This record gives sequence, C-alpha cells and structure tokens, in this order.
Amino acid sequence: MAQLEPITLSATASYFPSPANVGLFDGKEGAVLIDTGNDADSGRKLLKSLAGSRGLAAAVLTHSNADHAGGAAFIASRTGKPIYAARIEAALCADPLLEPSFIWGAYPPAELRGKFFMAPPCAVQPIPEDGPLSAYPELEGLTPVPLGGHFFSQIGLLTDDGVLFAGDALFGEASIRKHPVFFVYDVAAFLSSLDRILALGPEVALPSHGDPVRGAAALVAANRAAVERVAESVLEACAEAASASGGASPDDVLASVCASFSIDLDWAQYALVGSTVRSYLVWLRNRGELEVGFARGRMGWRRK
Repeated sequence: MAQLEPITLSATASYFPSPANVGLFDGKEGAVLIDTGNDADSGRKLLKSLAGSRGLAAAVLTHSNADHAGGAAFIASRTGKPIYAARIEAALCADPLLEPSFIWGAYPPAELRGKFFMAPPCAVQPIPEDGPLSAYPELEGLTPVPLGGHFFSQIGLLTDDGVLFAGDALFGEASIRKHPVFFVYDVAAFLSSLDRILALGPEVALPSHGDPVRGAAALVAANRAAVERVAESVLEACAEAASASGGASPDDVLASVCASFSIDLDWAQYALVGSTVRSYLVWLRNRGELEVGFARGRMGWRRK
C-alpha cells in the first residue's frame, strides 16, 4: 500500500492531498488529523503515514459528510484515540443514516445508502464550535471556527501560526468549475462563513476540495461569485414561470438549473443538487425576491 506524503503548509501544519484533503497538525501531544478521508482504506493509509512519527493524539472532523468522516471509525478502532466534532456533526457520525435521510427528505433509497453518503458509524466526542479548547490539551494550538452553511455545524480549525483548515466552507476554483452547484444547506450561513474567513485573514487557507491558497480573499470571492450564479439561475427559472399557472415547482427549478450548468442527474446528483436548489429557494424567499403558493396539489415559486 502506497504511503501518503504530507505537504507542508507551515511550521505546525501540513496536509495529505486527496479527494477530500486531510489536514495534519503537529500538536504538543502528537499528531492531530483534520478529517479522516472517505473510508477505512483512507484511515489505514493515514495511520501508516504516521507510523514512526510521534503518533496520533486525536482527529477532528470539520463535519460529518462521509468523504470527511469515512476513515474515523477505523482510526478510532485501531488507535483508541478520540475523534472530535461539533455537537450536531458528532450525532450524525454516530447515526450515519441521518445524512441521506436528511438530504432525501425521507427514508433514502438504496442508491443513497452507500459509502458516498454513509460513513461507518463512529463514536465522536463533541467539542465547542468556537473559542479556545483549553479542556482538550491534545488540541492545544488549534482554535475551532464556526463555518456553517455547507452543513449543519461545520467548523474550521485555525492554527496558531495562521493556517485555516476550512473544510467545505471554501471550495477550490477547479472544484467550482467541476461542481458549479456545490452542496449548500444554508445559503445565508455559507455567505456569513465566507465573511468570517475574510475577517480572520489566515496566512494560508486549505479547502477540503482544492489546493491551499496564500490569503483567502480571492478564493472567498470565487465562492461568493459561484453562489451568485446559482442564485441568478434559480431566479431566472422562477421568473420564466411567473406567468404560468401556479409557478415553478422545485423540480421545474431543478431542471432549469441543471440545464444552465450542464448537470446530468443521477440519484446522487438529484439528491444533492435538488436539496441545494431548495435551500436557494428558501434563502431567496427570505430576501423577498421570491414568493410561493400552493394550487392544484403542487407548490409553485415565482419571482416577485
């Protein structure tokens, strides 16, 4: 099995490049992993890469999505070391069926119950989402930063020397080009997290899906622009239906957005992009840009 090689970001921080990057912090009691890869094999490779070093002290999950938490159960079982996450994310790690159930809005079909949506269940200890971690000496030198929006209670981890492990609060530019409608649970919170990252002014920001960047301003702007493009696409879909009886259904809007961004649907894309479109609909309604009604057994959205 090939050994993963970390890439240095600062005196205390590095990362393992992967489909969902795994951060590595050189803590005073040993190594701290930031996320754990997407499955047991990822966890196995990470532990092999740490062999011969000071060893693992803990792992912290930015959030509970399977591509970030999939290796946690293996790592915990092999090392006995604690796995940490924010409270809601910890609960989702313990009961992974909750994630596809939430995204689907009901008991999920078999196509959404594979490892892409469901990490192996893992006991995860909750930690504060903000402020110092004085009760956790193995995490000294890391500060959690609340970066919600992509998922319920996602956190970033900021090192004392200015590296921000941003999770999915930031997407790399190549990732945005590949997935222009990236998953967002709460659009307003996602935008607030971008503002928070900008205010933090990290020396280096590492998105989970993308390359590290020196300073975050340009990547924050790229993520904000991506949100604006999706929002405009949703508004256009609802404007086209404004004169139609009943307005555009959520599936009508989804079809229009997929056409705009050349997205081919399958079970996973229907669930993820469809959920994201509904998040945009609610956000735009809260901003006063959309109205919604019910007629003849269907929901219809219209641009004001």
